[in-house]
Amino acid sequence: MSWFDLILIVVFAALTALGAKRKLMGLIVGLGAALVFKPLLLVLQGNVYVALLLALVTGLILGLSSRFLLVRRIGTAGIYQFAGALGGAILATLVVLSVTTSLPLGRDINGLITYPSSSLPTGFGNAVRQSRLVNLGRDILLYPLLASEPRLSGKEGLYEPLHKFFVTGKPWEGSVN
Repeated sequence: MSWFDLILIVVFAALTALGAKRKLMGLIVGLGAALVFKPLLLVLQGNVYVALLLALVTGLILGLSSRFLLVRRIGTAGIYQFAGALGGAILATLVVLSVTTSLPLGRDINGLITYPSSSLPTGFGNAVRQSRLVNLGRDILLYPLLASEPRLSGKEGLYEPLHKFFVTGKPWEGSVN
């Protein structure tokens, strides 16, 4: 575990807590983010700026529509906070898995793919390479290449759908540092 893992855990906890605080609005934003994530990822393949603009507009629409559709302070029951925490956890999972599967790929001296690339800055690169969450992201990102490894046996039911959701195309076939 590295400091990079700790940052990702804090991000996860903060988004979950924010969702719990916003109650049902947090649930709507989290579920909405899960619904628009894949289409935005596909747009990202074409144009980063258009995808960023669409993501910002979509986030604004989700936030404002949930605010106007729901009474702002809808009850104090724990069920509403739990629902919001669930929405926050969904959003946090999307963020953390997006970060851990989107680091640059590299090649070693033998031409084999490395994840993350060894060209990352030293302090950051060391923390990322020691990160357990990045190792999970690597397994998701490179699942088709790693599917035959014994350490992944029995986890196909988890890694395959995550790979299909978070990864578009075959990034290892593109330009790799």
